[in-house]
Amino acid sequence: LKHESVAQVDHVDLDGDVVEVCKEYFPNLGKRAWKEVERGADGMVNLRIGDGAKFVRNEATAEFYDVIIQDSSDAETWDAEGNVITLPSSVLYSSEYFSDVYRILGPAGVFIFVADTFNIPSCVDDIRKWRRDLINAGFLSCSYGSITIS
Repeated sequence: LKHESVAQVDHVDLDGDVVEVCKEYFPNLGKRAWKEVERGADGMVNLRIGDGAKFVRNEATAEFYDVIIQDSSDAETWDAEGNVITLPSSVLYSSEYFSDVYRILGPAGVFIFVADTFNIPSCVDDIRKWRRDLINAGFLSCSYGSITIS
């Protein structure tokens, strides 16, 4: 909400408790956003507690968004024996979901998502797959970026 050009924000979060904890323990982060949420329909921030993939697929308007930022949990993890366990958030990394995201972005829209790190060798294959799926969904380019904080 820092930029005057922002007219509306749709914040979709699966877990309402996470939102409440953020409000309580990080009140200065997003202070204006919380005030806008409290204004309800008159505010510029629409907070929706629910499944983000379903929102993108069923509720979001086609070619509406200039920017979509996705910060979700990993698509998979491993058990003690090293077996891959697919997590519910894996839907946010599927080719179908990427196609849905592409559909709701405006002509010059940008999709940013937090994903695995290339520092873990098994994640490189995931990153390659996601890049391929994004290109197949219609995105003209797809770049991987990383920031290392030590």
